[in-house]
Amino acid sequence: MGQRHVTVTEQRTAVDFAQVVRDLLEVRYPHAEKVVLVIDNLNTHKPAALYQAFEPAVARSLIDRLEIHYTPKHGSWLIWPRSIEHPEPAVSGSAHSRSRHGHPRVAAWEQARNANPGR
Repeated sequence: MGQRHVTVTEQRTAVDFAQVVRDLLEVRYPHAEKVVLVIDNLNTHKPAALYQAFEPAVARSLIDRLEIHYTPKHGSWLIWPRSIEHPEPAVSGSAHSRSRHGHPRVAAWEQARNANPGR
């Protein structure tokens, strides 16, 4: 079962996305040949974002290590059963307005979810 990693940023820019991807590949999984990335279809969540943020050679090397899978464009309803089945404090609102260095609730949620991946 995969791990969930959460990064809170002030905005949702292409450069923010690219920096999170680079961190994922170079810090969290530096030895992995391929990393499967499951993401939504937000307009900034595209491989082109890496070219906006980094030199072309760096962007290409990062993209080559990714296997990207996008969630359905109109599938936000798919998360409802999990929310109802496993009620947890919502990670939204003020948590999203905090710095990229994290928020205690976000870190606690990430740690709890990764400790119990079947949940």
